Amino acid sequence: MSVPASREIDIPGVKNFRDLGGLVGCGGRIVRRGLVFRSAKFDKILPEGEAVLDALGIRTIVDFRSPGEQRRNPTNYARPQVRRLSLTVFSDTPEGFFEERLTRGLSPQGALALMEEANRSFARERYAAFRDFFALFHNPENFPLVFHCTGGKDRTGFAAAMLYSVLGVNDSDIREDFLLSRKNTIPTNERSVHRLLEIIPPKTLEVLMTVFPQFLEAALDEIEKAWGSRERFLREALGVSPELSEKIRTFLLA
Repeated sequence: MSVPASREIDIPGVKNFRDLGGLVGCGGRIVRRGLVFRSAKFDKILPEGEAVLDALGIRTIVDFRSPGEQRRNPTNYARPQVRRLSLTVFSDTPEGFFEERLTRGLSPQGALALMEEANRSFARERYAAFRDFFALFHNPENFPLVFHCTGGKDRTGFAAAMLYSVLGVNDSDIREDFLLSRKNTIPTNERSVHRLLEIIPPKTLEVLMTVFPQFLEAALDEIEKAWGSRERFLREALGVSPELSEKIRTFLLA
């Protein structure tokens, strides 16, 4: 996949922000730019970053984070015309999804297994939020839209992979796009990272802060195991009927 630099957009104070447009979908048509974006969290956004979002004309922000994640790192961008939706994928634990488990001395290998299992769960029992995400495509007035989680890599990456699947983007390009998040992880000088290092070994934290090919593969494998095909998963679990699929393709493919 050739990834033009313009797909990755500099939003001062926000990591991992990029346009989903520019890839080749079904029939050789190109995913339109300027309509759907993906990102990490917005708690550190700077005024210059807000100006970029204003210029993009964002109408909807979809937040896949848990209520606890949202409380700890609130989205610091609000405009009267922008609708903010909380579509929680993981329920809260007392200290957040990762911390409770990592106090048990998780190794890097254990962290890999944990992340693979988290990605598998998207296809098995945690897909309701993604179904609600796809329901937004019934109404073009929801766009331009940005969807995000904390690092913009796993929950966000899965949603992007499913949207690209609807659009007919080939799997090699889907995987390559997923791995772009490797260079956009949370900076190690963030206060939250220092706090995590008090309970998480550095090598383990490195695994949690980035993406590996096997994370997405775990989700795709689970789709095949639990649903028999990606097409059935999209249709029955995520509510992407043939009619909605065609609507999404008409809207997003040029």
